[in-house]
Amino acid sequence: MSTLSNVLIIIHSIMCIALVIIILLQAGRGGGMSPIFGEIFSQVTSSSTIEKNLNRITIAISIIFVITTILLYVLL
Repeated sequence: MSTLSNVLIIIHSIMCIALVIIILLQAGRGGGMSPIFGEIFSQVTSSSTIEKNLNRITIAISIIFVITTILLYVLL
């Protein structure tokens, strides 16, 4: 395997773990873990701002995840 594929595997693994963590942080029917951060950062931002930022981060990480998946498929 080349160095590029090794780097892509590392980035892909990090994105997998980050995607799981970010999805678990978001509030769903059960509330998620974002209310915890809403209480911690209530002086700085509102919980709706935290939810919007979590959504943006989720979209960015998922796009990177899809790109690395396609690149790994092409390279390997």
